[in-house]
Amino acid sequence: MSQLPSLIEGRTIEPTAIANARLFTRLDSPDASLNEIEAVVRNDPSLAHRLLKVAADGSSNGLARRVRSLREAITLVGWRKLKDWVMLLSLSDPIDSFEAQFNSALLRAKLCESLTLLLLLQSA
Repeated sequence: MSQLPSLIEGRTIEPTAIANARLFTRLDSPDASLNEIEAVVRNDPSLAHRLLKVAADGSSNGLARRVRSLREAITLVGWRKLKDWVMLLSLSDPIDSFEAQFNSALLRAKLCESLTLLLLLQSA
């Protein structure tokens, strides 16, 4: 007789948290390409929707505009602002597991590092 599959209980990481971590990692890599960034965003509908909305809002110039593709949205937002935005998304999303908490701690450490560098540059 064949056995029925057994249910494994545990916590899982939300797909959006994984996509945020992947996107942040790619954005932080010096050899990342626009195609790679677009592929990561495209694989998470929630992340893609949020990015399109941010790009369409045009918060940097105060004008709403029509955005026709993820590639255009990434270009409009810009690499550095996109990286900051992903970091903020990661910090604001609910965290349910140890791995996600660890990733969040790493992202917060990176944020602190970025803020320190910014403060040092401003004081110089």
